[in-house]
Amino acid sequence: MEVSPSQLIKRWEVAIIGTFLQIFISVGCVWPMGVYFDWSVERIVLIGFVISLSSTAVVMKRLQDRKEFDSKAGQNVLVTLLAQGLAVIPMLITLAMLDGAEQDTGNIWLQLAGAFLMTVLVAYIAAKRHSTFH
Repeated sequence: MEVSPSQLIKRWEVAIIGTFLQIFISVGCVWPMGVYFDWSVERIVLIGFVISLSSTAVVMKRLQDRKEFDSKAGQNVLVTLLAQGLAVIPMLITLAMLDGAEQDTGNIWLQLAGAFLMTVLVAYIAAKRHSTFH
């Protein structure tokens, strides 16, 4: 994937908002079916998460075939795919928290703190690279 850090920073709103909307809408669409079939919350959320993830290879091939890779829409799709890839980590943490097994509260807070620190680190690196490009 060819997405420069400056493009990622410029389009972060599209990536974040688009990814969150896709996840919430997918889970929301699965929810009524899960209630109808008496599925557990964990199963509903898992299926919603799986549906929300796009196949990066398929989407990139489609963009390439249509020669839309460098278009504004193509770049928005690429940064959204990157955000989806990063969203897998919070999805896994969420699924672990929804697990019926008794959770160690300290462990959950450590996982959330680690996810937060990784986000801050990535933002710092992206901002640092963005400032060196200009």
